Amino acid sequence: MRTSKVILLLLISLHLTLTSINGVTISGTINSHDPATLIKDGNTYWHFTTGEGIWSSTSTNLSYWTASNKPVFKIGTWPSWINTYVSGFDGSFWAPDIIYMDSAYYIYYSCSNWGTTNSAIGVAKS
Repeated sequence: MRTSKVILLLLISLHLTLTSINGVTISGTINSHDPATLIKDGNTYWHFTTGEGIWSSTSTNLSYWTASNKPVFKIGTWPSWINTYVSGFDGSFWAPDIIYMDSAYYIYYSCSNWGTTNSAIGVAKS
């Protein structure tokens, strides 16, 4: 029983740490795994992360985040070359990162078939 109380307190502490940075509370859609570098376009910050189609969220104040309903790749579609190198790929992209260079955005991403060594790295330009 004591172990479960300690674990619960640690989880609460971790949640409070992750949702409050320098006194600013982070709210809205705050889940993320393997987050990319934040990037700003106009007055909107973009956050990309591991997920189906490359999941993203946006914020105008770095405090409140809203999930985007449009992933980088429409669910069920992705560049055809991936199927050649990663047989059985299911559309879950890993560890994206984004840069702005020469008037274009480049998002790098990993694609893999979980539990295998079939992996590739790609880049999309916008």
